Amino acid sequence: AYDFFQGRRLFSLQSVARYIPFIVLAVIYLAIRSYALGGLAPKFSEHSYLSAFQNVLNIGPLLFRYFFNLVLPMKFSPFYVFYPVYSLFGMTALLSWVFVALFTLLYLYLFRKRGRAFFAATLIIAPLLPVLYIPALSTSVFAVRYLYLPVAGFTILMAIAVRYFYLRFNDGGKGRIAGALVIILLVLFAAASFKTITRNRVWRDDLSLWSETVALYPENYHAYLSLA
Repeated sequence: AYDFFQGRRLFSLQSVARYIPFIVLAVIYLAIRSYALGGLAPKFSEHSYLSAFQNVLNIGPLLFRYFFNLVLPMKFSPFYVFYPVYSLFGMTALLSWVFVALFTLLYLYLFRKRGRAFFAATLIIAPLLPVLYIPALSTSVFAVRYLYLPVAGFTILMAIAVRYFYLRFNDGGKGRIAGALVIILLVLFAAASFKTITRNRVWRDDLSLWSETVALYPENYHAYLSLA
């Protein structure tokens, strides 16, 4: 993706030679993974109640939830309850798939432009693709730890967006609007950073961690089990 963004020829002899070490390492890793787990992505029985269609259907809500947590990181927990959708005609499924469609259109537009924003968007979506395959996930279907790498792409994308609006509206009253947007973003993410720091106290031991989780998610059976 980075080579594509840089305008390099992806299938030249020089490019392929550069990719060979990565391909070899990937093959070795996949072989070890398959041997250790008994398959590349062995299925867990926790979500066997979902049909193949429902597994695909829930990709939309999951992806929307990840993006929502990138923009508004709230209500942190070491374990999140999974609420699957069973029909496309529910409000959650419809809205999330509209979001996925809009993001796909935006991504295709960025793909044609071949700029920094395309690379940033790829850095968001590519690491999330494996964790959207619900049958291979255990009890923790959604987890904020899966956003460790995507948050780097999101940070780049936000910087590009702020720069775009600043340059576009940097005159008179429009400049003040751009400045206000930057201040709002800084306050929002400073608050999220402060919340992350304060959560270090929650992780001091198992009792404090799972007590807080039960308080946040009273319906979280895994939290009750861990607390017991």
